[in-house]
Amino acid sequence: MRLFVRSSALMGFVVLVGLGGGQAGALAQTPVCPDNSNAVDVNYPDYLRVDKSFAVEAYVGEGYTAAQVANLSVTVGPTTVPLTFDESDTAKAILAGPRKSGRINVRFTWDQDGGTTAACRGVYSDWIQAVPTKATVGRSQLLRLAGSYTLRIKRAGHTDHLRWNMNPRCDYFGCSTRAKSRTGKGILLRPRGARYHYRARGPRDTSHCKVKYIDGSQETIRPLFHISVAIEIQPSHARNGVARRFSGTEVFTYTPTDEAEVVGCATHSIIRRFKLTGVRR
Repeated sequence: MRLFVRSSALMGFVVLVGLGGGQAGALAQTPVCPDNSNAVDVNYPDYLRVDKSFAVEAYVGEGYTAAQVANLSVTVGPTTVPLTFDESDTAKAILAGPRKSGRINVRFTWDQDGGTTAACRGVYSDWIQAVPTKATVGRSQLLRLAGSYTLRIKRAGHTDHLRWNMNPRCDYFGCSTRAKSRTGKGILLRPRGARYHYRARGPRDTSHCKVKYIDGSQETIRPLFHISVAIEIQPSHARNGVARRFSGTEVFTYTPTDEAEVVGCATHSIIRRFKLTGVRR
């Protein structure tokens, strides 16, 4: 039931207040519900935009009934909005977006199994990012690569040290990012799941072989391989959404050319895999 009739400006927010349900009173001194026994599941945006309204939802958890939940509410700053389950065991609220960017706390609370020995207080709290209205946004679940990183690549017998400057193509979160060293042209790391990937044609192969035919003629076959390079990076150790470290691999694949394979100069692919790590400066 959508009965939103008044709003109040508090701490940079305008909260649309619903009339459904009673205002949560003072909670008794009951224990907090264990994480694995919450009667309420919640849903809310990964991020918000300034001055853009957003919805939050709560559902009766699997194995529970709405009768086991009382005083359900969502809190933004000092303002609490009561929530009431409908016939489909879903409770919804629409809130106006924040008036400035920053981190916002969204907190759901409820009383669970009241009047029984299992009585407890359910609490779910999280911080979500509010971004400017016209900001370019990446993937909120992907750690951001930004700034300067010291890169180490362990190759056969030695370790190369480089500095990568990471420039994301978005204003917030993780997205396609250009990594450039002082000497290189740079590469574009693209998101794939929780990682970044890069794949391209590798350096030109300089290997060759000489072939002598039955009639006595000779031919030099070059190149012997097509080379491709693939880089995969797993970001980690986040601080304010930016990865402080990453690890991954650099893989060179040497695939025989048709000509080299026909004459027997190169008969199978070669894969060379190297470990790389990065630390934000």
